This record gives sequence, structure tokens and C-alpha cells, in this order.
Amino acid sequence: MDTEFSLTKESFNTKFAPLAALGLYFRQDGSLKSFDQVTCESGQADFAPATKLIQVLCSILAGCEYVYEVNSCLRSEKLLAHAWGFERYLEQSSLASGLNELSRTNLDQLEQVS
Repeated sequence: MDTEFSLTKESFNTKFAPLAALGLYFRQDGSLKSFDQVTCESGQADFAPATKLIQVLCSILAGCEYVYEVNSCLRSEKLLAHAWGFERYLEQSSLASGLNELSRTNLDQLEQVS
């Protein structure tokens, strides 16, 4: 997936261009790969824990104070999602359940990542 930054007259754009550039940089330098170290113990995950954690990180950087703000702030931001390596942003309920499922082991793994 190629990402290009430029002025456009297209009807689809993102108001989070600096955050998109940051996500693209993180993907290119491999910083986000470290989130793959956080594993799912339940085995029933709809999305990888790394996907949920990276999307929560992006939501924090986008100014969301609460997880529920993801639906109104980021769900429609497909270009931003693409810059971070996702097709779309997950529903806030999926992100919240992912955070609720983190075990002490997962928190230790996350601490190692950061």
C-alpha cells in the first residue's frame, strides 16, 4: 500500500495528515512490529492484540481521551488507517474489549515493548 502526501482536490482527505505521516514513519522503521510481542492468551481474539493496541495508541495521539471517542473521531478516517497499516479503524467496543482482556503477562509484555 503506497501512501503519498500532496495537495489534492479529491473529495476524500484526512484532517490528521501529521499523524498519518507519523504512522507511515513508524511502519517504515519497524517500530510497530514490537507490538507483535503482546500475545493473546484467550485464543478467541477477533483481531490481533497488536492491532488493537496500535489503534488505541493512534487514538490517543489523535486526541481521544476515551476509547468511545474512536467511533466519532477515527472510524471515518480511512486514509489515516491506511497510513498506519489498517484497512479501517475498529469499533470502540472491540478496542475496549481488547484492553479489558489484557492480563498481567500482557501488561508485562507491553511494558517491554515501550
